[in-house]
Amino acid sequence: MCFADARIDLVNNLNRAFSAANIANTVTRLRNLSRRADFLTIARELGIIRQMDEATFRRYRRNLTFPRPIQQVLTIAHHAALFREPPTPMHFEINDATPPSVEISVTDQLISITLNRPDPPPRAR
Repeated sequence: MCFADARIDLVNNLNRAFSAANIANTVTRLRNLSRRADFLTIARELGIIRQMDEATFRRYRRNLTFPRPIQQVLTIAHHAALFREPPTPMHFEINDATPPSVEISVTDQLISITLNRPDPPPRAR
């Protein structure tokens, strides 16, 4: 699977899990997760990013192609959606773009996230 296809799957799975129809179920599935969990841990717990052993997951986290402040903003947005009453649905868009950036708009009914980040270079075969 090329990276663009993987990105489309990721966005579709995130949008499904955090949709208005599913947000309550997502909150229930994550009820035992630490409130300190970051956006990657949340996605991993939901099965949105593939399961990997701890060492691989740490390496994946280290090699993200966007800066730490953007990662922190994404975590805050996830927490805002999941840990307030009532939970707020989220909608995601991820674009292959530089420089990395994130745009978030918030209403009482929806948190919209647009993440711009460069796709990683293709793996050598």
